[in-house]
Amino acid sequence: MEVLLALFIFAIILVSVASAFNFGAAMNAVARNKILATNDAKKIMEQVRMIADSLGLAAVTDADYWENVNGTGWLQTETFSSSALNDIDMSVSFPDNPTEDPLHVLVTISWTEKNGAKTYQLHNKITRRVLLS
Repeated sequence: MEVLLALFIFAIILVSVASAFNFGAAMNAVARNKILATNDAKKIMEQVRMIADSLGLAAVTDADYWENVNGTGWLQTETFSSSALNDIDMSVSFPDNPTEDPLHVLVTISWTEKNGAKTYQLHNKITRRVLLS
């Protein structure tokens, strides 16, 4: 009888440890996806900053660049070919007046996880950098 009781207690402990490992693995995947989304948003923001520096803020808000963010628009999609997020959707918008300086830029990354859709947004104010010689 004592052996059965010891086996029962051991089984409870074993199930608890297995559940903790499973939960830890799931949280690790969620954190990994958030890091990937953050990195993707930073890459897009750097591209926005690059075009603002080279062509000015008016070029950044030109609709031709953003008509198809995931395809043929200005956004360089090869930058995101390594992203491991499922069903990724990227967008760039300008929540405030698009003629303001500094320009308010909002990058939104959406993806699908096991427990549903997730979104990450990165806000930034961008102005054209002037190099002094």
